[in-house]
Amino acid sequence: MALPESWKFRKPSRETKNTVTPILERYIHTIFRKQVIDFNSESDTRKADGIFHLENECAFFHTGLYTRRYKGIYGYFERNNYSDSLREWYFRGFCDEMSPKLRYIEPLPQKPVYHMAQSGL
Repeated sequence: MALPESWKFRKPSRETKNTVTPILERYIHTIFRKQVIDFNSESDTRKADGIFHLENECAFFHTGLYTRRYKGIYGYFERNNYSDSLREWYFRGFCDEMSPKLRYIEPLPQKPVYHMAQSGL
């Protein structure tokens, strides 16, 4: 779904379960963790909504990736209705910003931003 890139190590330092796109998998896990940390530490609900969109039965976040048509790619979750489960949400998949799942989400979560330390100015 994402723009074509080299998502595979030329000379991997260790074996991975995902041998086709290990870089992409690591990137998604890292971005998701960053977005969760930012969302949980944000006291302003407007800013928090720009990181994760949470509704009654669904949650969305911007992956920072784009489709071939330069549409943002979002990860989405649905509420876990199984009472025996320890997890409140479960991952359902990815969709782009044109998806019907995102039709009534306003505003859409923003692209993740990494603030770089600026030294030597």
